[in-house]
Amino acid sequence: MKRAPTYACAGGPPDDWMDLKVWDVVEEAYVQDVVEVNTAEGWLIKHELGADGKPIVEGDQLRKVRVKGRFQLRYAEGKR
Repeated sequence: MKRAPTYACAGGPPDDWMDLKVWDVVEEAYVQDVVEVNTAEGWLIKHELGADGKPIVEGDQLRKVRVKGRFQLRYAEGKR
């Protein structure tokens, strides 16, 4: 079984970044809209969502937010 990395960024590294999911260890749930994550340092960057659940647009880009916590990278089912 392939071991999941501790760092991933959309677009790579690693090369198989699209097969990874981010798990919030405390909330016991997957985190959506993650752009970058470092599980060893305990942070992630994701698209910030508005009250309507849609990404917040600033100019021509989506707003991002940095979140501290305990995260784990996991390979999607069947992608190991």
